[in-house]
Amino acid sequence: VISTVGFGLVVTNTAIGSQWSTWWWVCIGGFIAFIPTIFLATGYWSPARARAAVATKLREEGLELEAAVG
Repeated sequence: VISTVGFGLVVTNTAIGSQWSTWWWVCIGGFIAFIPTIFLATGYWSPARARAAVATKLREEGLELEAAVG
């Protein structure tokens, strides 16, 4: 959302030479803001670990994985 606002400022900028440099700094700012949020993300980073967690949860609840998938 923030990059969309920044994009609008760059597109309407009349200084042709600085348009791309402005957009570059908007992207760098977004990247810097994104880095800390990586560590806040929860969940599983690999499909194998996600499947194992689902299988464990189903076993705890007394359900079968094949019945749930099929």
